Amino acid sequence: MQVLTVTQYMTVLKNKREVTEHLKNNKDFLIQDMSCAWDNKPCNKSDLLKEKYSHIKVYYGNNCSKVTVLEVK
Repeated sequence: MQVLTVTQYMTVLKNKREVTEHLKNNKDFLIQDMSCAWDNKPCNKSDLLKEKYSHIKVYYGNNCSKVTVLEVK
């Protein structure tokens, strides 16, 4: 299992449903993971699947104050 930490990118996602729809629609998230070579770069669902990530930990909401973990499939 590979987990990547990301945040909302160019939008404010208000709840988990919006985060899930954002991922399903192949929209971008911003990588915020120092262990990743692409730290501070945008990524979307197809990029995550290419790199074989199984889950993402998403920080969302105003000031990225909420967090959820989603399976990438």
